[in-house]
Amino acid sequence: MPAKSFLLAALLCLLAALPASAGKLRLVAPDYWCPFSCQQNSPQLGFTIDIARAALGHAGYRLDYRNLNYARALQETRRGQYDAIPAVLPAEGRGLILPQEPISRNRYCVYTAPLQRWHYRTPADLDGHRIGLIRGYDYGPALEAWRNRAGASVEQHAGDQVVPRMLDKVRLGRLDALIEDENLVDWLQRGQPRPLRKAGCEAPSWGYLAISPHYPDAQRLAQQFDEGMRRLRRGGELARIMARYGLKGW
Repeated sequence: MPAKSFLLAALLCLLAALPASAGKLRLVAPDYWCPFSCQQNSPQLGFTIDIARAALGHAGYRLDYRNLNYARALQETRRGQYDAIPAVLPAEGRGLILPQEPISRNRYCVYTAPLQRWHYRTPADLDGHRIGLIRGYDYGPALEAWRNRAGASVEQHAGDQVVPRMLDKVRLGRLDALIEDENLVDWLQRGQPRPLRKAGCEAPSWGYLAISPHYPDAQRLAQQFDEGMRRLRRGGELARIMARYGLKGW
């Protein structure tokens, strides 16, 4: 084989060995979701951002992470302005591409003022209380059915810093309770002398790295994420990432 042909063949083999879809991945998530996702320029970006970077870095992806509130982040990802958003529940991810492997373990809990004594076991326990929810969230079939019939007793919130604002409303007595993920609320209340009281929780659910349908070869990206997540779990790196946020892996 001539030298030039040999070099060309070697170069083609080298290129074929490189990840076909490697490049920049535009990731978007709220900055009020710590420890899931945090401020884009902070020392801790959030465990879902760290997981996405570690799971996809082996395939050659570089993450460009930006902050938007959740409703707008979903909308912009569906439009293709961003490539992916964590950590999306399946019902919220309609029209987006979801990998098989989750990027987070979620559990919604009901939080009241510290001196309250009522407990949450089923959505019927919310009747007669002013409850704060976030517009655009899906809280699961039971809570969604309750929201649809509860009417004026539900305050639906949106925008930036939405969870801290709802926490303040409960502390001030302007809401009787809010429903939010326990990891997020526990993170926001670290070190507070009188944290809100956890009145009860729903069963755990799973969040996913939701990929824009406009992303080139989105199904392949989902597959690469699945492969990366399994590698992180086998090698113990997932547990190490979660430990940096005081959490356990799954």
